[in-house]
Amino acid sequence: MTRRTRRRLLPWLLLAACSGDDGGGEVGSIPVVAPPTMLLAGCEELELDGTCTLGPGASTLRVWIDQQEHAAIRVVADGVELETHQLPVDGGVRLEIELPELAQALTVEGVDPRWQRDWSLALRRRTKPAVIVAADEQLRRGDRTGASARLEAALDDLADDERLAALQRLQALDFAREDLAAAAARAGRVVALAQQLGQRRAAARAASTVVFIHAYQQGDLAAARPALEVLDQLAPSMPEAAVWAAFSHGIVARAVGDTTRALESFREAAQVAERLGMHDELLAAREALGTTYAELARGSDAVALARRILADAEQPRVACQLRYTALNTAGWVQLLLLQRQVEHLEPLEFFERALALVEAGGECPSPQAEVNVRINLALTALAEPDPAMALAWLEPVELVPPAYEPWVEEVEARAGLALGRWSLVPSPMARPDPSLPRAERWNALMRQAAILEAWGMRSAAIDAYADAETIVEESLSTIGVDLGRELYLSGRQASARGLVRELVRAGREDEALCHARLARARALRMLDRAARLGGATPEVRRAWEAEIAAVAQLRRRLDADADEDWKMSSAEQSRRGARRAEQHEQARKRLDLAYERLGVMASVAGCESLPGLDRGEVMLLPFPLDEGWLVFVADGTAVWAHAVSDPPVDAGAGAELGAWSSQVFAGATTAIEGASRLRILPTGRSWDVPFHALAWREGVLLDVAPVSYALDLAKRGAPALAPGSALVVADPHMDLPLARDEAEQVAIALERSAWTVERLEGRAVTRARFEASLADASLLHYAGHGEHDGTTGWGARLLMGEGEGLGVTDVLALAHAPTAVVLSGCETGRTVRDTLDGGMNIGRAFILAGSQWVVAVDRRVSDELSSAVGQGIYAKLAAAAGDGPRALREVQLELRSTHPEWDWAAFRAIVR
Repeated sequence: MTRRTRRRLLPWLLLAACSGDDGGGEVGSIPVVAPPTMLLAGCEELELDGTCTLGPGASTLRVWIDQQEHAAIRVVADGVELETHQLPVDGGVRLEIELPELAQALTVEGVDPRWQRDWSLALRRRTKPAVIVAADEQLRRGDRTGASARLEAALDDLADDERLAALQRLQALDFAREDLAAAAARAGRVVALAQQLGQRRAAARAASTVVFIHAYQQGDLAAARPALEVLDQLAPSMPEAAVWAAFSHGIVARAVGDTTRALESFREAAQVAERLGMHDELLAAREALGTTYAELARGSDAVALARRILADAEQPRVACQLRYTALNTAGWVQLLLLQRQVEHLEPLEFFERALALVEAGGECPSPQAEVNVRINLALTALAEPDPAMALAWLEPVELVPPAYEPWVEEVEARAGLALGRWSLVPSPMARPDPSLPRAERWNALMRQAAILEAWGMRSAAIDAYADAETIVEESLSTIGVDLGRELYLSGRQASARGLVRELVRAGREDEALCHARLARARALRMLDRAARLGGATPEVRRAWEAEIAAVAQLRRRLDADADEDWKMSSAEQSRRGARRAEQHEQARKRLDLAYERLGVMASVAGCESLPGLDRGEVMLLPFPLDEGWLVFVADGTAVWAHAVSDPPVDAGAGAELGAWSSQVFAGATTAIEGASRLRILPTGRSWDVPFHALAWREGVLLDVAPVSYALDLAKRGAPALAPGSALVVADPHMDLPLARDEAEQVAIALERSAWTVERLEGRAVTRARFEASLADASLLHYAGHGEHDGTTGWGARLLMGEGEGLGVTDVLALAHAPTAVVLSGCETGRTVRDTLDGGMNIGRAFILAGSQWVVAVDRRVSDELSSAVGQGIYAKLAAAAGDGPRALREVQLELRSTHPEWDWAAFRAIVR
């Protein structure tokens, strides 16, 4: 649980480059360029005519310029050149300009390179009203009540400008005493009066406060909507308001569970705040980002942000309350990661430091903040697990604020269950509040299911677990294409495990298998482009094609831009790289939009959505529980489920793996022996297990029948692979001579079977040429390097020539996917063990884009082995009637016989 205290919300403004000719020129030997984009912070108001209003006394302006670090810049105030501190930030330069107290004009000039036009501000000073001076003096003496009374009494007699300043002070005082209703009402009055006076910045700032209170603190989105509309109205004419609007939209998006939109908004706020050196605003944005990353179980991102949050909080000007908030938030982020069992720092250290600040005798004592952090300490103790210590952390709490009561009940119920203290455990019949946010409702349902289990009420526990699973399903539509669905789901496996376990205990194995399959295929089902296109109308298809074309065009332009980097200095390369990173993010957003235009998949999938088994096909699905594993075996007529130990940590350990395989096959021998095809659905750690190479009788499982590793997506009525157009790609990096030999033999074999073959080799394998050639191909053979990369495989790619690569999102954006794909490159089928579905890789990206089958490699293998498998498949494919898994089986069994020392088991056949 985390709360955000009052912020000085994002006082900054985006200044676009001046309009006019963007072309460069020459004056003597000094280049002349268009004025760069600039960002400004420090004005209390900035008029459309370029007049900056400042407070009394000396002032500091912070300006970020999108120009490389070593560019020469001159700053002039009233004709006098000022000394400025330049700091490289985010590919540009930040200036901190200390203005003389009486300065009336400021000019920023480009010296080398020269700008076509200088950038100027007219400076105006605002005096502080007498009533505000008097109230501020009372506040310095600690007399908040007296200051509020003075301002309230004076309101009716003040001029409009003075009344606005008084209302802003009163709003801040309402917030400080945590009277949120009064603060929101006061901020609403500020918005109305500021709009009347034409003070756009004051209106936008107060509107963002209204959104923050209603949407974040109170969860009242309807009340926040009018203020959000004000921000949206001001945004087009005032870039500062546009940023406040984005931050506010992030708050609203998080409140409704729209993680993609929230991340986009918070990233934007954090980026510009960093550019302008605004520590409080940067801290607020990074807090929001870190918490959202943690909720998605994106461990490395969340840990990195937690460290940056602490660094921001340790800046000299950050107040004690903000330092507390930073420590508490960083701890909360790590606690979420701990609960999801992914990479994290120790949350206890953060919470203990936060408690020292706000408990009695601390630097900034606050009873409410103390309750907050003690609850977080208790939740940490439960996660460790130490239920007795969880209760001990709460023992000093005498009065629990209403907002924290559900969390105290959560701690007491979970600790009571663990310790057998039933007086702390709620009634098993108490249903969770349906109005709770999704995350809290999921936690409440999991707690209720555990209570029902403890009371022996199995049927009711199954219903509670099923309701929790429904919440997980509903959440998926709010997570973007590559934002970590898999890791988010890894933090929500407990409801699937509980449901599957209790269904098996109740003798309902067929239902248990259904729910295990639904949980396993969730993230992949949402990405099943082929299925979604299959049901799309012609209009929807045209919209999809337009968006995909836009994505491809943007990526090509970025590649072309990167090709020019070698001409630039290292500083300019860094700046250009930062801009391309922003544009790559835009490309990802366009891909999200393209998927949205395909229509929303059913929010909650049922058993009827799962593909059935073909005649003679046997399915095997290992599934992890909190203790041990279950193995499901199904043959289309019956389902068996039996318990096994955890899969071996080292899947290459022969004796240990052999012992485990004996458990897996126990009780299902007859069904497996009669199979004409084996469909394997690994989960979690079992993705590391080469099931096709497990010991069976005197040989291996592959001796029984072809083995395929299925994504378990709905089957499509597609024709069998027949001779047509094939694309054969070889050795883009020019360092795999056997790959070139392989490609030549593959092309010969395909042409003998009546295929029309196009070959790309070496430096000719650019991404543009590859994508163009793939447009008409029904078969792709790639013999080159593959990379997995990234926590969940979303960074996987096929290496192209000239340093390019074809990544997962590129494959998902292809206008056409070949029917069959052979990826004779390392790690093209690599999986991860932290998720049920195994994460992402290039092989399964082709399946999601529409391919029927893919042969890929799950680890690094020798060039010699890749060549042997790649060539061997086509010698068998015609006899196998275009059946890739069947052809691969024949090749692997031959290699096992002739070259048992080779790692033939590294190749897998992937199907829908």
